[in-house]
Amino acid sequence: MLLTVQKNWRLILGMLLGTGLTWVACNSNTQSVDSSYYNDADSDSDSDGDSDSDSDGDSDSDVYVDTAAEDCDGKGTCYFEGGCAECAKEEMCKGYADNCRNDADCAAYELCYEECRRTDGDSFVDFTLCKMQCQNAYPSAVDTYINVMNCIYCIACPDDCEDDVNLGGCNGGFTDGDADADGDADADADDSELWDPINPDDSTGYSAIGSSGNSGTTSRYWDCCKPHCSWPSNAGSVNPMNACTVSDSTHTAAWDAPSGCSDNSGSAAYTCWNNSPWAVNTVLGYGFAAGNSGQFSCGDCVQLEFGAGLLEGKTMIVQMSNVGSDVAYNQFDIMIPGGGVGIFDYGCKTQWGTSSESMLGATYGGFLKYCRDQGGAFADIHACVERMCSNLFSSRPKLAAGCEFFTNWYRTADNPTVRWKKVTCPSAITSVSGMQ
Repeated sequence: MLLTVQKNWRLILGMLLGTGLTWVACNSNTQSVDSSYYNDADSDSDSDGDSDSDSDGDSDSDVYVDTAAEDCDGKGTCYFEGGCAECAKEEMCKGYADNCRNDADCAAYELCYEECRRTDGDSFVDFTLCKMQCQNAYPSAVDTYINVMNCIYCIACPDDCEDDVNLGGCNGGFTDGDADADGDADADADDSELWDPINPDDSTGYSAIGSSGNSGTTSRYWDCCKPHCSWPSNAGSVNPMNACTVSDSTHTAAWDAPSGCSDNSGSAAYTCWNNSPWAVNTVLGYGFAAGNSGQFSCGDCVQLEFGAGLLEGKTMIVQMSNVGSDVAYNQFDIMIPGGGVGIFDYGCKTQWGTSSESMLGATYGGFLKYCRDQGGAFADIHACVERMCSNLFSSRPKLAAGCEFFTNWYRTADNPTVRWKKVTCPSAITSVSGMQ
């Protein structure tokens, strides 16, 4: 099944290689190909460059191609059974293809793509999403698979495929519009990723919850209001949650101050911007959330273990800074700048000086919902969210960092499911909230 040419490969690879999210980072000086393709030092009567007596240009009896010598000649087509990409993996790039076939992880890696993409016409799961899921599942296979793709598109088929894919990478380097020149459209140096990949050496430090835990859902918000747990009467057995002024300085009378979501006087209190989530490492994050008052009290901490999808393998520890009956059982409304101001939009409009949806995002769903409504592929939506983060929070670095957490560590995931359990609060969280 390796490198099976689908009907929608032309569309998929054209998008993939044309947007900077590309496999091809070619250096012909480092590639090796099957040299027998160029020679005909054999005992047959044809001149097709192999050692058998047929004229299909290969040395095996498979059914992939019948006219390889004609197809890989700079005049054929890139995609169809017998096209250049197909014959290359049986001829000039056969060594690389066999390396992948003979590597269990690489074969599974390729199969992962085929199974996670839809193939009904032009509708398919976003290639970048598939790429991340499969790369996380089979990280050791990435280089082996890329070698096949490099050989096909840079060495075997550059002329045949030049009208179908962007082969700029084959000429050494990319023009991706960012500062690091690593071939993608982000500002890190991780080479063709929308976000930093998981570091296999990182650990959550928490035991896995697995199927024995509670099932939960997530949502996201940031309404700028004084946290529910900042009132002593709500805080219960812990110290009240810290709150801040409209300019994000510590509010010295926060416990008695009105909420900025109902009062714009100078004495009003707001959410402190350091309540933004942050990454401890590539698999562990900290933050704050709202939960149901029938399940949680102010100051409770919960381990959220993300299920299959973009965040699989990652864990967040969140402390409850808001609790109420308006949050469903087993729901965790995670505080993320740009996550949506909700019905209490007065606070953010006051703090940030805007009421524009193009700045604040959708009332429910925030930046991501707004960007999804604009249309486009996953990479386009991701880039839109990044722009909104920059536009609104460029002068508010704490909020900008929390928004970047969403686009990088959280991978712009839309309300992923979780398994959860209560845990002891880390001191790094309680030192921010004051709820101890």
